[in-house]
Amino acid sequence: MGQYNSSKTRVEPTFNELLSRQPAWLPDLWRLAVSTRSRGPEPPFTDAPLPNSKIYDRALTPSTAFLKWMVQNTDKLTPPPAPPFGATPGGVASAKRAHLFGSHPDLREAARAEALKEIEAKGGKGSARQWWAFEGFTHVDACFETEECLLLVEGKRTEAVSPSTRWFRSRNQLWRNVEVAGELANGRPFGMLDAAIQRNV
Repeated sequence: MGQYNSSKTRVEPTFNELLSRQPAWLPDLWRLAVSTRSRGPEPPFTDAPLPNSKIYDRALTPSTAFLKWMVQNTDKLTPPPAPPFGATPGGVASAKRAHLFGSHPDLREAARAEALKEIEAKGGKGSARQWWAFEGFTHVDACFETEECLLLVEGKRTEAVSPSTRWFRSRNQLWRNVEVAGELANGRPFGMLDAAIQRNV
């Protein structure tokens, strides 16, 4: 954090300088994002980012589809010690998680059905502090959103990409960001760029 926080010391100064100029550099950034693929869509940017969209340190909701998958595949998760499975001891969330991860089949299936029903109703946007939310909100260093597409930037200086999350050891940080970006894009083309950000613009 502080002087070692790339978001503050590298990402924001770099893009603040670029944003003070013309937005013509956005298509080039898009080309970088898709350059690792054999084929990619042409740069869809024809306008500046939406004025009401947050660019830096933007919180992205967890993937609704992945929240469902986690509830349906609890045997593949790595829950915190029981009890209280990461919840407040003695609370409702602790009891429901105990049923979901327990050995009693009827209680387990009832808890799973309840969780899936709530996820269907609330989605990732309404998952904060819910007992069935085994993945939280994530923050991306920079988010460029237009009416046509979405581009996320994860800027690194010395930090490593997180290889896992609390509940799922195979949950790579970049793939997680790609998945949540897909939901945020809602049908628009989207890209994810992992970059070593320097301040010499």
